[in-house]
Amino acid sequence: MKRYTQYILKDNMEVLLIGKAGLGGNNEAVFQKVEIKDVFGISPVASVENYNTLRPILQSAGYFTYFWVILITLIFLTPISLKNNMIVFGKINVDLPFPNSKPVESVSDFYDNIYDSYEKSNDVENDYQKEADSAEVTQAPK
Repeated sequence: MKRYTQYILKDNMEVLLIGKAGLGGNNEAVFQKVEIKDVFGISPVASVENYNTLRPILQSAGYFTYFWVILITLIFLTPISLKNNMIVFGKINVDLPFPNSKPVESVSDFYDNIYDSYEKSNDVENDYQKEADSAEVTQAPK
């Protein structure tokens, strides 16, 4: 993945040049890319310093965050019980959030499972909308 950033070059600005610089005809500055690596770039020194400083910090913060998220997830998924004043760790059950799920072999199976679960939820809602068999009308106390 190539990443490009544009900078405004101002007078007396310190820049880092990746490539070749020299004088051409009429003593004009000529900038060229290196033929061996096919690279050319100009970047302000401050932005390169910021990148070199922040990149390792952000990378280690990402690793730190990933580690703690995985650890906390494992703690929440591990069944723990107390028996005879001892803490017993059970086996992690990955199917716990999806106990009634069916195996999916294709996209159509996936959509069928979603449709079936939707139909089951509508049946439960319809049970609450039915009238009771022995309902009596009562008056509120005055």
